[in-house]
Amino acid sequence: MWMATTFLVQIQSWWAMFALRGVERWSFASFMIVLLQPVAIFMMAALIVPRTIAGEPIDLMKDYYREFRWFFSTLLLALLVSLAKDLVLNGALPEPRNLAAHGVFIGISIIGLTFRSARIQLVLALAGLTLFSGYIALLFTQLP
Repeated sequence: MWMATTFLVQIQSWWAMFALRGVERWSFASFMIVLLQPVAIFMMAALIVPRTIAGEPIDLMKDYYREFRWFFSTLLLALLVSLAKDLVLNGALPEPRNLAAHGVFIGISIIGLTFRSARIQLVLALAGLTLFSGYIALLFTQLP
């Protein structure tokens, strides 16, 4: 489920970045902040996809628990960079619904970092995929 969610995060990020075509003045700092977000999302993807060694069976659970704290750390980084991007480019945090969604996903990240329980991790994965799908449907079906 986190692989699917990460894929959606990548798509939504690129979709939202298309709106940056209207930014008329860029600084190196703003450009770096913009680039840091896809780098963090790429790291999420690299961490959530299992490593394979020829001839060895893939153990998704083992791979997940080896990397889950790094995965949630990079998710948290991507969210914080997203907020910083708005501050740097617009001089303000995102609009209230988007800011609230960031808060929810930051909460999911912190809970994911904190608890190793398989049940909690499953609930977070279900919540992450469901809530992120809703986030896209509510806020990103069209760009300004």
